[in-house]
Amino acid sequence: MIITPTEHDAPNESSDPTELLIKEARQKARRRRLVVGTILLAVVVIIAAVLIFVGRGPVATVKTQGSGTSGAVGTGLTSGSVVNLAGVSTITASGSHAWVTIDYTAYKGDRAELKKNRYEVVELNTSSGALERVIKNKAGDLIWPQITAVNGPNLWVGTNNSVTELNARNGSLVRVIYAKSDKLTGLAPLTVSNGRVWIAGYADHTGSVTELNASNGSLVRVINAKADGLNGPQAIVASGSHVFVLNALGDSVTELNASNGSLVRVINARAGCCAPRSGTFESAEPIALAVNGSSLWVTDQHAPANGGDANNFLVELNASNGSLVRTISAKADHLTDPDDIEVSGGHVWVEDDDYLTELNAINGSLVRVIKVNKDRFDDFTGFAVSGSRVLALNTYSGNDGAIKVLNANNGKLVRVIK
Repeated sequence: MIITPTEHDAPNESSDPTELLIKEARQKARRRRLVVGTILLAVVVIIAAVLIFVGRGPVATVKTQGSGTSGAVGTGLTSGSVVNLAGVSTITASGSHAWVTIDYTAYKGDRAELKKNRYEVVELNTSSGALERVIKNKAGDLIWPQITAVNGPNLWVGTNNSVTELNARNGSLVRVIYAKSDKLTGLAPLTVSNGRVWIAGYADHTGSVTELNASNGSLVRVINAKADGLNGPQAIVASGSHVFVLNALGDSVTELNASNGSLVRVINARAGCCAPRSGTFESAEPIALAVNGSSLWVTDQHAPANGGDANNFLVELNASNGSLVRTISAKADHLTDPDDIEVSGGHVWVEDDDYLTELNAINGSLVRVIKVNKDRFDDFTGFAVSGSRVLALNTYSGNDGAIKVLNANNGKLVRVIK
């Protein structure tokens, strides 16, 4: 008997090698399409999640200490709390970073609560306003921090009768310099240039300049000859082969040779600086100075002997020979109480009470006057210029502090850090 196989019992036609290859190719193609589809779906999901996250707005700032970083405060006209800025004292900026000294003493009645004192250096990102780190006083390395200067990888902080060197990249302590031979008494400002740290200090109405080796902190020399005219140094800047010291009590500028510390000249009223051009005045008090290329800028304040308003102006000197270039005192410039000064990007910035005056560094013409103190900010205490940003220190409601970030190109407010 012959039995005819049914359809299900029929022999497997794929037993042909060619047919097997075709079938295997089709299966591989289906698997490839499945894998590609899965990958595309995952990409779509990730993109959607990112868009939703960005749409929620800026990430809240994360406070950090040590070497960590934090999220951005925000962009545009925003403000964010990054750290307690009570007791802000001075600010220094370099590149995309700024360092703020905190010198805060807590009081209970008329008595200082020493255990609550805060001596710190706060590092911020100037582009975003984010907190980078808080460097706290440890073992007396940051007692009463007042002045900072950054040079390459190092941050120098002038404290009470000492200089502290920090690593600018991670905030770690490098060394504290306070040897008696360094004569760091009544520490005033400092500057760093060409591998040297120059510190101006004074005590009992005298003055001196201490020069240190920036690589190891060793003493190079102390300059305090009577002929140098160092009397109550208020500011110090270095440029190329010369160092300029502003003598608040001596009404003059002392220029030193940076290579050997020798006196180059003393610039005073006879050179058109640090004294009124006419009239009888009781006191002349130069406040700040800055150097930029061939120009030395000095803010000057003068009080008439017979009372009345002080005569205030900005003096531009030739940095090469100390001669007078011009004095700027137009009413529109708003130089009623000139204090701190910086030169950056072809512009001269002068802190003046509640205002910030911007001048053209080439011809001294007025660019703009910015009223810094608004919205219950009580005191404009200092500023720094970093690229396209101006960082203005403010205090309000007692010792509370904040930083107003301004656009250096148009003077408009970018953000408030507080």
